[in-house]
Amino acid sequence: MQRKVRSSSSYSEDELPSLDSWDQTVPEQSKIRLDSMDQNQKCFCEEPDGNYKLYSHENQKYQYCAQCDCERIERVYTKEDTDLEEDVNETLPAMDPELKISVNNEKVESPCQAASLSPGSHIAWVRGMGKILGFQGFTYSHHAIVEKNDGTTLTIIHYAADKNNGNAMRIHRSLLNIHSYDEMGYKALYLIKYSKSILKANPPALVLKRAVARLGEQLYDLTRRNCESFVNFCKSGVSRSLQVAAFLHSSYIKLRDTLVDLATSAKVWLLKAPFLTKDLIKESFSGASKDGLGVVGDTIVFATEGLISTGDINKLYECRRNRDMDMPLFRKTLLERLRVSLARFLVVTYSAVHFGAVGAAIGTATTPGVGTVVGAGIGAAIGAVAGHITFEGVRSMNWSYSNSVTVDTIDDLKRGDHIVLFENVFHPRCHGIVTEVDKRRNRLCIIRNLFAEGVKEEYIPFIKMTRIKYSFGESYPPHVVIERARSKMGTQDYFIILNNCKHFARSQKMREELNF
Repeated sequence: MQRKVRSSSSYSEDELPSLDSWDQTVPEQSKIRLDSMDQNQKCFCEEPDGNYKLYSHENQKYQYCAQCDCERIERVYTKEDTDLEEDVNETLPAMDPELKISVNNEKVESPCQAASLSPGSHIAWVRGMGKILGFQGFTYSHHAIVEKNDGTTLTIIHYAADKNNGNAMRIHRSLLNIHSYDEMGYKALYLIKYSKSILKANPPALVLKRAVARLGEQLYDLTRRNCESFVNFCKSGVSRSLQVAAFLHSSYIKLRDTLVDLATSAKVWLLKAPFLTKDLIKESFSGASKDGLGVVGDTIVFATEGLISTGDINKLYECRRNRDMDMPLFRKTLLERLRVSLARFLVVTYSAVHFGAVGAAIGTATTPGVGTVVGAGIGAAIGAVAGHITFEGVRSMNWSYSNSVTVDTIDDLKRGDHIVLFENVFHPRCHGIVTEVDKRRNRLCIIRNLFAEGVKEEYIPFIKMTRIKYSFGESYPPHVVIERARSKMGTQDYFIILNNCKHFARSQKMREELNF
């Protein structure tokens, strides 16, 4: 794959290891580093405040970015002329995230077998049936990297609760007595074997350097950054959890089938208006069968929302197929989509039963590839709608606060940023998009959606504020964000529930297929 690279560097010399180890015969002015968009950023995820780990192997420098959970290579290239750009046949990250990790298992049942485990080995313990994310009966496993083995004691590095640090989930070392069947758990211990191509590209020394570089990390996430994804990263340079991928797929199937069964059961349909005959039900949900991606609920309000959710999921799969989205972001977004659908289903179910909403005031909702739901404005869905709005409000606030980063100086901002500032006591969190950063006058030009004036671009003095962080691949490039925001200039469709300043800023910044 061809990539354009620029001769300017995004790294300062005091931030990275010295280049003294590189070939000194190459003139300094002809060295090129692959860089990111901004000189203050070390990674293509565009997060200058990310958590970076640097390590090297055989004169090759590596960088791990905790923000996007990727490893990148710092390579030095040579060129004969002084052109600012040239074509370089180089792939980043270090290992293609689309790489299919081919593994198989070998059971370790005795101290004799354990004594032969070499440094850099990937080992795992298969656990019993447990409860994960509210789903009972899911078999899972714990993974670790072998750091040392002296025949008596096995030193491992893993992502687990650290008993010496208040049981915090962190990457740390543990010592296991090879001759202790209880400590080693021989009945459930396996050596994970990789393909020859993976082993050749990732020798044990590099595996251990990756593991040691991340010691102390406390960014555990069950779905994105767990013990298995850590070990797979060490072994291959790709952060991936095969068991979470399997869990997401099975959970989605269970959720989909459960909702379809509920929506087509006689008991649930009794809650609805009597005009809904069995034939009409079949016709309405003809495209939402168990063989498809249909998600329906127990009222027409949720049925409509469910089909809209299905459209979102179809978009995600399309982006994944087109490789517009990497696998970690796809898994994270799909899980969030499933959580939202399930939460809405529970909210609407509760509201429909307890607030007497036995109908739905809807017209026609159409989702390509799913089918058409045709309903009449029969009854009222006040309870369901109120429950939906309440849930949406809570979820939106949680997203905003959990992704906020304090901005103390104007130097921490750049064009295209999504910011939040204090407007007044009645509007303490006003959202906007930065279009210009005027450091000389200490002011910003922002676009935001205002109640009285609609979408407006204006200069404001810089004050202490917060910036909303977006995951790698989750947002449009800065120039696209600004173009999208400016295209809405002059529109006046402010609605505090469905189209306020936060909705506006997020819809300009976040990719459409991920914004739900």
